[in-house]
Amino acid sequence: CPDCDEVRAIHDYRPRVLDTLFGRFQVKAPRIRRCACDTKSDDVLGGPLSPLAHFFPDRSTPELQRLQAELGARHSFREAARILETFLPCAKQVNTSVRNRLGKVSREICDSEQTQPVVPSAAEEASALTVFLDGAHIRCRPEYQKRHLDVVVGKIESHDKCRRFGLVQQAVLSPASQLRQDLRALGWDH
Repeated sequence: CPDCDEVRAIHDYRPRVLDTLFGRFQVKAPRIRRCACDTKSDDVLGGPLSPLAHFFPDRSTPELQRLQAELGARHSFREAARILETFLPCAKQVNTSVRNRLGKVSREICDSEQTQPVVPSAAEEASALTVFLDGAHIRCRPEYQKRHLDVVVGKIESHDKCRRFGLVQQAVLSPASQLRQDLRALGWDH
């Protein structure tokens, strides 16, 4: 036990399925009894602990999750599942698994990128900026294109600068952070 340094007993072993890039494996996962010092605490819910659940909460390896999210972002979910099945010896993939993995990864990225907005102090005066944004959905030509495009164009003006920009949302992992990074590189630190 990390709290009282007592040795904890193994409650039992449960069969668990673990998905990897190399296939689906059934492993014998131990479940460890809770320590007596844990049962006295009101915040800990009872039941044995599973170390495997701590390391693989989604019952798949991080490499497989990353590949599912990457392919799901670049292809349709059904196509991403088909690509995984074709090129890897992994278990049969389902398009909803690919979609859910991509959703989880995107939530993690959004949570990690959320920061407090930068508010200039009263001592430093920020110049006023005017931002114009517009977006368009461009349909593909089925004869020679495979995907539709979502395009964002914009213009930022201040009293001494004017910049125009454009980006295709599918071409970058995070359009908002890419836009921020490009504007900082051009001298727009606001």
